[in-house]
Amino acid sequence: RAPAQMRPELQRDALLDTLVTRALTDSTANGRQRAATRLLFMGLARQATPVAGVIPRAGEIYGRTGDEIIRESIIRLMPLQADTSAAVKFLVTVAGEPGHPPHGGVMEFDEVGSGTHAMLAVWGLQSMAAPGAEALRILVADDTVRDFHARALLDQWSRGKAPGG
Repeated sequence: RAPAQMRPELQRDALLDTLVTRALTDSTANGRQRAATRLLFMGLARQATPVAGVIPRAGEIYGRTGDEIIRESIIRLMPLQADTSAAVKFLVTVAGEPGHPPHGGVMEFDEVGSGTHAMLAVWGLQSMAAPGAEALRILVADDTVRDFHARALLDQWSRGKAPGG
């Protein structure tokens, strides 16, 4: 069938799959980054009609790309997704990753939250109100955060201190 004759959900899936492919294989870093960002913007809660199926595809990109800018963008945009449950699950998984600084081993800390992927995931969960707080409580109780810096951030949160406070 021609794309104009496809059912809407098939058109949506085809578009999302095309963005995943471009995010992983475009010949330029800018093209790959734009495709990944466009995919994530389609699932934002602020959209009039957020697109379903974004988070699993973003997770596929995160797992397969070596582009740290894309990986960091995925983590940073995850708390803004309409599918809060899937976003929390993704961030909990990332929070449990072993520590490895992004950008070739350079560790930076600033007010916008640069740091390891696990740290960015913990910061993201902190920004997600009740669903994020519940996930953070579970992370504390289960002691599953392996990254030293993310653990320190999580410990601050569990003692009621603001990040950096």
